[in-house]
Amino acid sequence: MTGKRAWRATERRVAHPTSARRTRRWAAACLVFVVIGSAGCADEDPVPSPDCPSDLPTDADCPDQVAPLYGTVIADIVERRCQGCHFPQNPYSSQVFGDYAQLFAARRTALSRVYSCLMPPADAAPLRPEERGALLKWFVCGAPNN
Repeated sequence: MTGKRAWRATERRVAHPTSARRTRRWAAACLVFVVIGSAGCADEDPVPSPDCPSDLPTDADCPDQVAPLYGTVIADIVERRCQGCHFPQNPYSSQVFGDYAQLFAARRTALSRVYSCLMPPADAAPLRPEERGALLKWFVCGAPNN
């Protein structure tokens, strides 16, 4: 091919400006879907609530290492309130709380996020005071597998 026919063949291989716009619109629509779909389960650090209580237990609250029982109290709270986002196949959460070992491995981050009222996320129901107190005490008392 030579001349005008060769030029037209080459021109067809170059993306047309409207197809680039379509691609950008499609990418933007996908991004909006991902952001909306992952709201509440993302690992981003939202701003702590100014209403967050300052109720972290101290070591004195753990006499003789008495902490809420993992098997009956903590595991139940985690199952009901955390595993909606923190499960193995969730691409929006890097931490999984499926069992004691997984929660124990993430205990420092979990303590920090629960204490600063970043977890559960703002679009989820907040922890009840007794749930929050049990989790915080369990973390402060060493997160025992009791």
